[in-house]
Amino acid sequence: MFNFFKKTKEKNNRLFHSPVLGQQLLIEDVGDDTFATKLLGDGIAVRPIDGDIFAPVDGEVVMVFPTKHAFGMITDDGIEVMVHIGLDTVMLNGKYFSLKLKAGDRIYTGEKIGHFDVESVRNEGYDPVTFLIVTNDNGHKYSIVKHSSTLNKDDVVLEVS
Repeated sequence: MFNFFKKTKEKNNRLFHSPVLGQQLLIEDVGDDTFATKLLGDGIAVRPIDGDIFAPVDGEVVMVFPTKHAFGMITDDGIEVMVHIGLDTVMLNGKYFSLKLKAGDRIYTGEKIGHFDVESVRNEGYDPVTFLIVTNDNGHKYSIVKHSSTLNKDDVVLEVS
């Protein structure tokens, strides 16, 4: 496990933070039917301004795509989320992505867990828009917090009630 920040003292499973710095978008406006129709679940999209990737919430990593463009995690409350970086970036086969995670790792809100080269992804012709998707809410109600300014890793983007 790679723990770049101190572990949080209290469990933080109710406030989800942005996984990247950037401008929040409506998920319906991303131009990809899989995400726009919420086939994988509801959530947020962020147009990244740099490539640092942060843990959106405390929890356990349950899977990491071999191409390092996406990972799934579960909170202690059983809420399952996926962070997915870019549209069709699986085609890059991990080029420009460095995700320092493996299944079973415990990660903490705001912890830097990886990096990707935003400009190189764009230059290859891919959209680096990044998603935080609730794939299984485990019966919990949640709401999306809308932001009009640039998001940072401390901005809450989903609240679970």
